[in-house]
Amino acid sequence: MHVRVVEVRTRRLGAALLFPALLLAASCSDVTGNSADAAPHSPAWEAALRLVREDFPGVPQMTTARLAEVLKQEPASVLLLDARSRGEYEVGHLRGAVHADGLDAALAARAAHGREGTVVVYCSVGYRSAELAERLIATGVDHVFNLEGSLFRWANEDRPVHRGAERVFHVHPYNDDWATLLDRRYWPP
Repeated sequence: MHVRVVEVRTRRLGAALLFPALLLAASCSDVTGNSADAAPHSPAWEAALRLVREDFPGVPQMTTARLAEVLKQEPASVLLLDARSRGEYEVGHLRGAVHADGLDAALAARAAHGREGTVVVYCSVGYRSAELAERLIATGVDHVFNLEGSLFRWANEDRPVHRGAERVFHVHPYNDDWATLLDRRYWPP
């Protein structure tokens, strides 16, 4: 158990220290004022996605395109779990998502939703959600996926973000480093 705690702490520290350095290698903005790093195949995005995949190799990833397709065809079969903080969730989230920033909340949401269907966990970029997905899988929950690129990629692709039933056009940028992956038009005023 002690080894596992150290491993998780090391991962988090590595992500916190590594990502700002990765962003230095990418340009900060283009001439329009939009974040150049928000482009889907920018070096910063590729680095962020690689970091998630390397730190959580046992967590299956679901693309935003696949999630949009599943939600269109079978919305009731998907439990969306938002692994961000309450404040981030309240700015904007995926329609129908349940706020679950910890394992207990995620398990309670899963029990309320029923044991069948797919669980898709997301956060800002996919790191925190991959960690929660990994923990869900470890407890025996089946059909769990991390949303690759998470809410930032979803919004950058002009997919709908909501606050309750209302569509909104803002996403909490999380912090100055990760926010470069979110197109500035989605930053709150």
